[in-house]
Amino acid sequence: MPVKSIFRALIVAVSIFLAGAAALGQSNLSVRGVAEDDTGAIIPRAQVTLLDSNEVEVAHTVANDLGEFAFTRLAAGDYSIDIEAAGFKKTQAKVTVAAGSAELQHIRMKIANVSQEITVKAGDPVAMDGNISSVEVNHDLLKSLPVKDDNPLAAAAVFLDPAANGAEGTKIVVDGVETTDLDVPSSSVKSVAVNKNPYSAEFSRPGKGRIEVITRPGSLTRVHHHFVTTFRNSSLDATNAFATERPQRSRSFWEGDINGPLFGQNGSFYLGGEYLHDEQSSFVHAITPTAALTQTVDRPERTWHLLGRVDYRLNSLNTLSARYSFSRDNVDNQGVGVFDLASRAYNSQSRGHEVRIAETALLSVNFSNEIRFAFKDKDHSATPLSNAPARIVLGAFNGGGAQINQDLGERSYELQNLSTWIRGRHTLRFGVTAKRRDIEVTDASNFGGTFSYSDLASFAAGHPFLFTMNQGTPSVSFSQNEYSYFVQDEMRLRPNLTVMLGLRHELQSNLDDHNNLAPRFGFSYAPGKGGLVLRAGAGIFYDRLPWLMQQQTLLFDNNHIHRIVMQNPAFNQIPPAGLAASPGSIVTIDPAIRSPYVTQATVGVDKRFGSNNSISVEFATMRGLKLYRTRNLNAPLPSTGLPPNPAFINVNQFQSTGSSRANSLSVTYRAAVKQRAEFLAQYTLSKSTDDTSGMFSQPSDDFNLALERGRSDFDRRHRFNLAGIFQLPWGFRLGTITSISSGIPFNITTGSDTGDDADNVVANDRPAGVPRNSGNGPMYSDVDIRLSRKIVLGPKREHGTRYLELRIDAFNALNQVNATNYVGVITSPLFGRANSSLPARQIQLSVKASF
Repeated sequence: MPVKSIFRALIVAVSIFLAGAAALGQSNLSVRGVAEDDTGAIIPRAQVTLLDSNEVEVAHTVANDLGEFAFTRLAAGDYSIDIEAAGFKKTQAKVTVAAGSAELQHIRMKIANVSQEITVKAGDPVAMDGNISSVEVNHDLLKSLPVKDDNPLAAAAVFLDPAANGAEGTKIVVDGVETTDLDVPSSSVKSVAVNKNPYSAEFSRPGKGRIEVITRPGSLTRVHHHFVTTFRNSSLDATNAFATERPQRSRSFWEGDINGPLFGQNGSFYLGGEYLHDEQSSFVHAITPTAALTQTVDRPERTWHLLGRVDYRLNSLNTLSARYSFSRDNVDNQGVGVFDLASRAYNSQSRGHEVRIAETALLSVNFSNEIRFAFKDKDHSATPLSNAPARIVLGAFNGGGAQINQDLGERSYELQNLSTWIRGRHTLRFGVTAKRRDIEVTDASNFGGTFSYSDLASFAAGHPFLFTMNQGTPSVSFSQNEYSYFVQDEMRLRPNLTVMLGLRHELQSNLDDHNNLAPRFGFSYAPGKGGLVLRAGAGIFYDRLPWLMQQQTLLFDNNHIHRIVMQNPAFNQIPPAGLAASPGSIVTIDPAIRSPYVTQATVGVDKRFGSNNSISVEFATMRGLKLYRTRNLNAPLPSTGLPPNPAFINVNQFQSTGSSRANSLSVTYRAAVKQRAEFLAQYTLSKSTDDTSGMFSQPSDDFNLALERGRSDFDRRHRFNLAGIFQLPWGFRLGTITSISSGIPFNITTGSDTGDDADNVVANDRPAGVPRNSGNGPMYSDVDIRLSRKIVLGPKREHGTRYLELRIDAFNALNQVNATNYVGVITSPLFGRANSSLPARQIQLSVKASF
């Protein structure tokens, strides 16, 4: 459907909604309320029933995610409100409805006895999502932690396990729909969670390989406004360790939202947006033929996010939710930094539209069904500032043009149906998902050619070891369909014993591998009343075939793009004519390729001390099989020195022949001192090995894959993460995110490709006897802090308070030099040293207003 048609449909829908709001606004009396526990915390999704004076049901509804509910168009009189929620005792409140009475009803619910609780609820110690090692950060906590530009993912991402990631990285799930990034305003995020239910069959990846994001609806009770402005300037920052000067830099971030009731309190709306204006910089630290070069290059960025959402109760049992989001990101002078000189810059633009519609039906007290539809239209382009041939000198500098020139358009359509049925001791959840992707891509990268040199001496002599260049018609389009379904039963067999069984099946259109059944199992058992819970689980998690593989095989088929690869070319300048007649190189997908999968098993123990302190010890083991890599099937045979197919130079094939193994022991400690402090600390001892770095990873010897076994690129023996909030005197609050870890490895190479494969395309040969990733980088240390103080404006109101919050953030507060990009090319003047680092200390000032 064209974007213009979607806009017209949205305008019509909004007009109908507004007309309905005007009509419903003529209703008479109403009653509004909020479900809360004994501490005043909200209770979302509670069942609310309104009874008349004769105890006859008048209406029924479900509280929203903010615990709010409303009944409208009522006659004057006396009523009762009955509220039920899992884990709480049924509560009844009396209320009188009369003209002029609009008081908000705060209904407090008491926690039910454990022995009386049958259904599984969030926060239950023996529930599958009650594990202490999970990390969930709610909206209130997010605004107290130091995160750049209020990015809600930053607080949870430090607790991820890279070994649990798939071929496309960490999965981000926003309101149940998978996405590649969080392209909604941070103010719309209600909570983010990691490892909430490690073995949930609803998701394709393990708990520590995904981030679950829940957005919040508008309020049903009154209109809320929030506004945040953030400012950073280079005058407040420290100087980067690899820069000779501190460049002028300004950074501002603006965010605001408005939300409130709609349609006579039968619905709500939310409208929020954010804008980032960042004059950031990239730092070049390279070795040129004349001298060492240290350079600072401006890299301005402009980012917009917009979200509009409407939630409407069609009746007492059905709720309709619709939302539209827009994102745009412009970055200039990308691709510059480290070894890449300013001439390598390119500009990128990304734009996205997304429409989501969801309908939730409460068919009975114990059965609910939700239908979700999502449409996303996303475009990305990269345009080089120079089309000059690129010149890559290994371990020294990269000059010439960027040789990156792309236009990508992706449109996806996703339909989900999910059901939850609670029957006695069982909580059954099942669902099905169908997704279609339509891809259009034009990739004219490397049409100007790239010369590669082993070292500075080869560059000075004009002797490249490799020349590559693309020619042809670089445009293709294709589609990919993905399907999955799952069923899961969480059984509360006894008050202190929960068992979960699940099964997931994934399929896709461009993969002839349909035996991807993924069973999941987990149990939690509390042997006594001392707060001790034993947990164990195991499961299989399949990955998908990335659409990028299909794109590469269609483009590099020697028809769309003729890829020229020349070993030791006789020229060093503009390529001569007639290269189109030379043998080309192609990319293929192994006909026997399969879906990679990870088997994971964990066993652990949780111990709670009182109501606010707990510790968890967990051992996890993961085994990855059929992992993606690339091999050159046309590498010269060791016996003859000739390629098997002389019609081509290289035949690079995507295969699923890699494997990995990871073991970890983690200790998680949570503590809360009433109204004084709250923090979560986690230490992990781990080891991860594999023989591939991903789908584009090529072995140093195509005929001896055993040489690739080594430390994983992300392997860190020790990791410590802390997220905490501490109350200080005079109303100040201190928040911190602290991360300390040992170094990651780097590969040591000779700067050439002279092994048995002798394909001279990837200069990744290693010295004899040196394993892959045998170099070890330095430790990483980062301490971010936020100091804030809230100033209440005016008297406290019935629901919500006007306030002004002042914040000051310090990122890398200790100004630790976290070196990156350790050079492993032994011919490089920088061998064994780093030539870049993560940002030095940065100070950020911000103000938040709520009214």
